Amino acid sequence: MRCCPFLTSGLTALLALICSPASLLAQATVDLRIVPRFGRTPVVAGYEASLDLAVQARVNSFGDSFGLSSFAFNMRIVGEPESAGLLQRAAISNFDGTYDTGISMVSSVGRGGLARQYTYLAMLNSAFNGRLNASSATFTNGPDQEIGLIAGASAGERFLSTPGIDDDGDGVPDALTPSASVMRTYFGAGEWIDIYRFRYLISQFTGRNFSMRLEDVSGVQVFNEVRDAQGLWGPTNIPISTVSTQGFDLYTIPVPGAGVMVAFACCVLAGRRRR
Repeated sequence: MRCCPFLTSGLTALLALICSPASLLAQATVDLRIVPRFGRTPVVAGYEASLDLAVQARVNSFGDSFGLSSFAFNMRIVGEPESAGLLQRAAISNFDGTYDTGISMVSSVGRGGLARQYTYLAMLNSAFNGRLNASSATFTNGPDQEIGLIAGASAGERFLSTPGIDDDGDGVPDALTPSASVMRTYFGAGEWIDIYRFRYLISQFTGRNFSMRLEDVSGVQVFNEVRDAQGLWGPTNIPISTVSTQGFDLYTIPVPGAGVMVAFACCVLAGRRRR
């Protein structure tokens, strides 16, 4: 179920307050998509099938000079009842802020769910790391499988500990304009990066369609410089006007007599929109 309008606008306002003096729109666009992490089929093991997925982001701008600094959205598997499987947060970041290349289920903020560089708000309130089929504050959980209240923001210690931002550890960024490598690798400047990872563990083995969508996208901001806002180092946030989203569809059939499902066909195609 979607967030109430006043919560969505509230998140946007909250994200905008974090190191955000700019009022002009950035000359950049942001793409968001849901993709399977490994191949295009479920991993089938015994009588369980799991889908390991990531929400990815990419910032498009002249010279790939802007990176992603904040965002908020919900993820919903349209028409998939909560009794049909289990949503879990998946490992995304190592303790040093680099990306985890393995696969495991981790719920702790900074390790699973949101990428570590985007966990400023989640460190203040873990609900912003995504609520799994549960209501929180003014977010009301509906009958579908969903992760609500995902809100990423880069600021403070979690921003400074991003590899390449403050390598000498003195609490001050090494440069007011991060390097192109850092912007590509951790902030999606011209390149796709994972910003959220999750697993859907299927327990109901009937043939059906999976339609995963990003909903209520708000608070999307970008940056190309950093600043000190009353002792809080972080991106100089600039809101953008154009965001596109791309969902993930998976069509499955049951294996006769085996009690598991296999992929019949799947594609990352539906749900593309711009605002």
